[in-house]
Amino acid sequence: EPSEEAFDINLVPREVKSQPLAEKKAPGKKPTGLGAPPSGPPSTVDSYERQLLSIPEFANFGKLFKSSAPVELTEAETEYAVNVVKHIFDTHVVFQYNCTNTIPEQLLEDVIVIVDASEAEEFSQVISKPLRSLPYDSPGQTFVAFEKPEGLATTGKFSNILKFIVKEVDPTSGEAEDDGVEDEYQLEDLEVVAADYILKVGVSNFRNAWESLDPDSERVD
Repeated sequence: EPSEEAFDINLVPREVKSQPLAEKKAPGKKPTGLGAPPSGPPSTVDSYERQLLSIPEFANFGKLFKSSAPVELTEAETEYAVNVVKHIFDTHVVFQYNCTNTIPEQLLEDVIVIVDASEAEEFSQVISKPLRSLPYDSPGQTFVAFEKPEGLATTGKFSNILKFIVKEVDPTSGEAEDDGVEDEYQLEDLEVVAADYILKVGVSNFRNAWESLDPDSERVD
């Protein structure tokens, strides 16, 4: 808004919240083609792949095919904020649960997501990697990996419960108590769907791409 005073960025309130990753177009620039990915820094998938393959348990999963946008598993303004990113490999799916503790008086330890895959029969859990410590307002990740049939777009529904040990924190000293209490927190369900196995492909000239299709693939109804 118009103002007589100079703008000061330090006066703007800051809200730390997990936001879905969204592609943004630079103003005034035309897209490079129909659905073509924007040019720029290395993609999010590349950074995810480096992160995952640096974890010894996932090092033999091969090349990362696709990573989803974060899916929120908690409502806004809840005690614990959790979203999940689905990483698709040829024979594995890795769920990366991004967790944030929003309670200053608590320290969470041994944080893990217990996943029920009874509605995802073709998936078999192989690895569960807990998060040792989750202090207040310091995001951390815990991982659960599933094996799936090779090369198939296998789908399923997963229920999730966040389990952890709660330790009370002294607000004056910042020290946590030695003894903790086991607790759990119900998260929203998660689905692996067919779209998770589909990549966006840039088509610079749609008419040429359309006309080059095999006539046998056309149907008129």
